[in-house]
Amino acid sequence: MKRMLSNGGDSVIVEWANSTIEKALKKRNRLPEINGINLRHVSKIRTFKDLHLRKSFYFLMLLWAVDQQVIDWDLVTVGDNEEQCKLNARYSISVSRKLGATVFLLPEDITEVNAKMIMTFISAILALGG
Repeated sequence: MKRMLSNGGDSVIVEWANSTIEKALKKRNRLPEINGINLRHVSKIRTFKDLHLRKSFYFLMLLWAVDQQVIDWDLVTVGDNEEQCKLNARYSISVSRKLGATVFLLPEDITEVNAKMIMTFISAILALGG
């Protein structure tokens, strides 16, 4: 992993995360559902500053791609307000820790789209499934 990160930085992490979700979607031939919301539009990111990250759908999909049994989609909110976004952020952090990731960010880092902390979070998931 160190070699991969030193050669490409952020773009390598983004590419890995996007391709991990894409492969899982193709393999499982289905898209997770959150109260009828289509997650296709949040299944990719361009940078760690993408505003849709604040709802945590992307992180939950990435964790689902690593282990499809770990996410209880009934616990995920639609992210219509700050409190719902924070609940999703807490859940994604909790699930990643359950899988064994070392996580240093707070739910607020996700809801405020703190790009550096989001990069460390995705990198921690990369270490699990990479």
